[in-house]
Parts: sequence; C-alpha cells; structure tokens
Amino acid sequence: ACLQCEVCEEPGTSCTGDSDTCRNSEDSCGITLTEDTMAGAKTQRILKGCVTATQCKAGSISMNFGTAKARRMSV
Repeated sequence: ACLQCEVCEEPGTSCTGDSDTCRNSEDSCGITLTEDTMAGAKTQRILKGCVTATQCKAGSISMNFGTAKARRMSV
C-alpha cells in the first residue's frame, strides 16, 4: 500500500489540500510551521506533505539574524 498525505502550503496556521502519493523514501505525513519575525512583525506559514521519519524527529529550529530578523520552524 502507498502512503498518501494531504499536501498544501499557505500563509497562516492552517491549510487544506488534495492527497498526494508519497515517494518510497517518504514514510510519514508531516506538518511544518514556520514563523518569521522581522522588525517586530510576525508572519506564519504552514506546509503539509510527505516527509521522512528523520525529518519528523528533527524537532524545532530557531535562527536569529541580528536584532531585526528571526525564524523559528518546527515539524
């Protein structure tokens, strides 16, 4: 049986899309939330799709680019 995951990418914290068949190397469905802060203004973007188990275990990532920009991402 082939794994199928909902696939979408939108601004904000939710999205809906069609199901897509994952590649053989992708064994999980993942949801990634990216949050950017630039000069105090925060934007969020959601991404759903097929991922590998390794990507699922990556946890959250935070990056700071000086005082004006920061990015936080979690799977």
